[in-house]
Amino acid sequence: MRTYLGAVIKGAQGYGIMFPDVPGIITAGDTLEELAAMAKEALETQLEGLFEYGQRIPEPTSFSIEDVRREHDSEDDPLPDDEEWTELLPVTVALPPYPAWVNVSMDADVVREIDRITPDRRGFFTRAARHEIERLRKHG
Repeated sequence: MRTYLGAVIKGAQGYGIMFPDVPGIITAGDTLEELAAMAKEALETQLEGLFEYGQRIPEPTSFSIEDVRREHDSEDDPLPDDEEWTELLPVTVALPPYPAWVNVSMDADVVREIDRITPDRRGFFTRAARHEIERLRKHG
Protein backbone atom coordinates (compact mmCIF):
# COMPACT_ATOMS: atom_id res chain seq x y z
CA MET A 1 0.00 0.00 0.00
CA ARG A 2 1.13 3.49 -0.74
CA THR A 3 -0.41 6.90 -0.02
CA TYR A 4 -0.12 9.76 -2.49
CA LEU A 5 -1.23 13.33 -1.94
CA GLY A 6 -3.69 14.72 -4.43
CA ALA A 7 -4.13 18.47 -4.85
CA VAL A 8 -7.82 19.40 -4.89
CA ILE A 9 -9.26 22.20 -7.01
CA LYS A 10 -12.72 23.52 -6.12
CA GLY A 11 -14.62 25.13 -8.94
CA ALA A 12 -18.13 26.11 -9.94
CA GLN A 13 -18.77 22.65 -11.41
CA GLY A 14 -17.42 20.60 -8.47
CA TYR A 15 -13.99 19.30 -7.56
CA GLY A 16 -10.92 18.23 -9.48
CA ILE A 17 -7.72 16.55 -8.38
CA MET A 18 -4.23 16.01 -9.69
CA PHE A 19 -1.27 14.13 -8.26
CA PRO A 20 2.04 16.00 -8.47
CA ASP A 21 3.95 12.75 -7.83
CA VAL A 22 2.13 10.83 -10.58
CA PRO A 23 1.78 13.01 -13.67
CA GLY A 24 -0.98 12.37 -16.14
CA ILE A 25 -3.86 11.98 -13.69
CA ILE A 26 -6.66 14.50 -13.65
CA THR A 27 -10.14 13.48 -12.54
CA ALA A 28 -13.20 15.17 -11.10
CA GLY A 29 -16.31 14.68 -9.00
CA ASP A 30 -19.38 16.61 -7.94
CA THR A 31 -18.63 16.06 -4.23
CA LEU A 32 -15.48 15.42 -2.24
CA GLU A 33 -16.66 11.85 -1.60
CA GLU A 34 -17.14 11.21 -5.31
CA LEU A 35 -13.80 12.87 -6.02
CA ALA A 36 -12.04 10.58 -3.52
CA ALA A 37 -13.48 7.47 -5.19
CA MET A 38 -12.62 8.72 -8.68
CA ALA A 39 -9.12 9.70 -7.54
CA LYS A 40 -8.42 6.24 -6.12
CA GLU A 41 -9.58 4.56 -9.32
CA ALA A 42 -7.60 6.93 -11.55
CA LEU A 43 -4.44 6.56 -9.45
CA GLU A 44 -4.65 2.76 -9.41
CA THR A 45 -5.20 2.69 -13.18
CA GLN A 46 -2.23 4.96 -13.82
CA LEU A 47 0.08 2.93 -11.55
CA GLU A 48 -1.03 -0.33 -13.19
CA GLY A 49 -0.26 1.19 -16.59
CA LEU A 50 3.20 2.27 -15.49
CA PHE A 51 3.85 -1.21 -14.11
CA GLU A 52 2.59 -2.97 -17.25
CA TYR A 53 4.87 -0.87 -19.45
CA GLY A 54 7.88 -1.49 -17.22
CA GLN A 55 8.09 2.08 -15.98
CA ARG A 56 9.10 3.11 -12.50
CA ILE A 57 6.34 3.58 -9.91
CA PRO A 58 7.01 7.02 -8.37
CA GLU A 59 7.59 7.36 -4.66
CA PRO A 60 5.21 9.68 -2.80
CA THR A 61 6.68 12.97 -1.60
CA SER A 62 5.58 15.56 0.93
CA PHE A 63 4.35 18.98 -0.06
CA SER A 64 1.83 21.55 1.04
CA ILE A 65 -1.11 23.08 -0.76
CA GLU A 66 0.92 26.30 -0.83
CA ASP A 67 3.65 24.45 -2.75
CA VAL A 68 1.01 23.36 -5.28
CA ARG A 69 -0.31 26.90 -5.60
CA ARG A 70 3.19 28.22 -6.28
CA GLU A 71 3.92 25.50 -8.82
CA HIS A 72 0.58 25.31 -10.65
CA ASP A 73 -1.03 28.75 -10.35
CA SER A 74 1.46 31.15 -11.83
CA GLU A 75 1.01 34.39 -13.74
CA ASP A 76 1.84 32.47 -16.91
CA ASP A 77 -0.76 29.77 -16.22
CA PRO A 78 -3.35 31.03 -13.71
CA LEU A 79 -6.40 29.09 -12.58
CA PRO A 80 -9.73 30.46 -13.79
CA ASP A 81 -11.27 33.01 -11.40
CA ASP A 82 -13.93 30.52 -10.24
CA GLU A 83 -11.40 27.83 -9.24
CA GLU A 84 -8.94 27.53 -6.37
CA TRP A 85 -6.57 24.98 -4.86
CA THR A 86 -8.25 24.12 -1.57
CA GLU A 87 -6.61 21.15 0.11
CA LEU A 88 -4.56 18.00 -0.13
CA LEU A 89 -6.38 14.68 -0.24
CA PRO A 90 -4.37 11.59 0.77
CA VAL A 91 -5.27 8.61 -1.43
CA THR A 92 -4.07 5.14 -0.44
CA VAL A 93 -3.79 2.52 -3.16
CA ALA A 94 -2.51 -1.01 -3.46
CA LEU A 95 0.53 -1.25 -5.66
CA PRO A 96 0.41 -3.46 -8.72
CA PRO A 97 1.61 -6.99 -7.99
CA TYR A 98 5.30 -7.43 -8.59
CA PRO A 99 5.85 -10.99 -9.74
CA ALA A 100 8.79 -12.94 -8.41
CA TRP A 101 10.09 -15.78 -10.52
CA VAL A 102 10.30 -19.13 -8.76
CA ASN A 103 11.14 -22.54 -10.11
CA VAL A 104 8.80 -25.12 -8.61
CA SER A 105 8.62 -28.82 -9.35
CA MET A 106 5.41 -30.71 -8.67
CA ASP A 107 3.51 -33.75 -9.84
CA ALA A 108 2.52 -33.39 -13.48
CA ASP A 109 -1.00 -34.63 -12.80
CA VAL A 110 -1.54 -31.76 -10.34
CA VAL A 111 -0.36 -29.24 -12.93
CA ARG A 112 -2.69 -30.77 -15.55
CA GLU A 113 -5.63 -30.54 -13.13
CA ILE A 114 -4.86 -26.88 -12.40
CA ASP A 115 -4.64 -26.14 -16.12
CA ARG A 116 -7.93 -27.95 -16.67
CA ILE A 117 -9.84 -25.75 -14.22
CA THR A 118 -8.20 -22.35 -14.85
CA PRO A 119 -6.24 -20.60 -17.61
CA ASP A 120 -4.45 -18.52 -14.95
CA ARG A 121 -1.86 -20.85 -13.44
CA ARG A 122 0.08 -17.98 -11.80
CA GLY A 123 -3.11 -16.59 -10.24
CA PHE A 124 -4.07 -20.05 -9.00
CA PHE A 125 -0.69 -20.55 -7.30
CA THR A 126 -0.82 -17.06 -5.80
CA ARG A 127 -4.31 -17.59 -4.35
CA ALA A 128 -3.40 -21.07 -3.08
CA ALA A 129 -0.25 -19.73 -1.41
CA ARG A 130 -2.15 -16.86 0.22
CA HIS A 131 -4.81 -19.28 1.45
CA GLU A 132 -2.17 -21.56 2.97
CA ILE A 133 -0.30 -18.62 4.55
CA GLU A 134 -3.53 -17.45 6.19
CA ARG A 135 -4.33 -21.00 7.38
CA LEU A 136 -0.87 -21.37 8.92
CA ARG A 137 -1.10 -17.99 10.62
CA LYS A 138 -4.40 -18.98 12.24
CA HIS A 139 -3.51 -22.55 13.16
CA GLY A 140 0.26 -22.55 13.36
